Amino acid sequence: MERVLNILLIFIATLTFANAQTNNAVYFEKAPHDMVRFFYNSDYFLVDKNCEFKFLERVGGFNTASNKFNGEFKDFNLNGRLLLSGNYVEGKKEGKFSAYYPNGEQKWHITFKNNVPVDSAMYFYPDGKPLLQIYIHNQNVYITQYWNKLGQQKVKDGEGYLDITLPIIGFTEHGFTKYTTKGKVKDGLQQGLWYTSFVQDDKKRQETLLMVSAYDNGVLTNRETEEFFDNVLIDINSFTFIPQDLFYNAELLQSKNCTFDEYTGFNSYIAEKFTHFLKYTKFPNLYNGNTSLTYNIRISKKGVPYAPTLVESSRELSQKEKIFFTQMINQIPYYLPSYKEGKPIDDLLTISLIIDTNGDKNDIPPVQIKREKGF
Repeated sequence: MERVLNILLIFIATLTFANAQTNNAVYFEKAPHDMVRFFYNSDYFLVDKNCEFKFLERVGGFNTASNKFNGEFKDFNLNGRLLLSGNYVEGKKEGKFSAYYPNGEQKWHITFKNNVPVDSAMYFYPDGKPLLQIYIHNQNVYITQYWNKLGQQKVKDGEGYLDITLPIIGFTEHGFTKYTTKGKVKDGLQQGLWYTSFVQDDKKRQETLLMVSAYDNGVLTNRETEEFFDNVLIDINSFTFIPQDLFYNAELLQSKNCTFDEYTGFNSYIAEKFTHFLKYTKFPNLYNGNTSLTYNIRISKKGVPYAPTLVESSRELSQKEKIFFTQMINQIPYYLPSYKEGKPIDDLLTISLIIDTNGDKNDIPPVQIKREKGF
């Protein structure tokens, strides 16, 4: 479960690094030369020092009084390869940030001034060849240069056609791991119809259209999503033409438990699915305040759920509420299967969640998942 590490940061301020823990997890420790070493997963959420999902370590300056990064830092993968370097001034990005692939090739570089990108941002392919150059000005993102994988320049000085394929980050119920977005670039801005599709690369590349967006000088004027995806939980705004890098999550100082469900974001997906249900399926006189629920659900080795059972709640539920919440639980069509000794197994999951209701607004933090037999 994500949480802000206020208590841990108090430990930093008093320099008790060696024993700074929450639930026996060590998220950081003191490093030489008055630096701090932080431990992150691939999405830049803090994880335990010994967590199997630890992906990188950050060594850098940190202001213990303000709880903000301050000074130069470097991020390394578990093989000691440099992944990112940069500089902060009291929590604000300042100067050049440079990211690298594990093979040592430059991944991207961006220059910041007072936390705002200035000048051009440049992105590269893993072999070091140029991929994309953008320029941000007055909240507009200008596409100045673009090269495809063959090294052919398709956008030059803000004119041309962009067709880029990028990975999808986090757990998704649609199952796709990549998408492509393509369209005309004029004066550095998106122009006309842009097509966004899911990509499946097996023996033959297949594209499944997700949406068509219309732009006029970079301004979105219309968007139509394919009906097939209407009932699928999709963050449309995440399908950008800019390669995503979640390094800015490090600034949030949020942590995740060392579980597969938190690593994949499956616990956040369940919370988002339930929140979506409560938004569009109104229940009259839903309790105003916090309601804690715990339910058991059996899943097959293929992740198919069955026999959901409400086992606990923070207050006595009416029969109508029990039926309503059971309907909400049934909105999850698939669960990540449990594994034992490297093989999927049938299992019993216990899911705990909190519904924070304030009038017509419902908020559900990432749920907690316990697996009886596997992980």
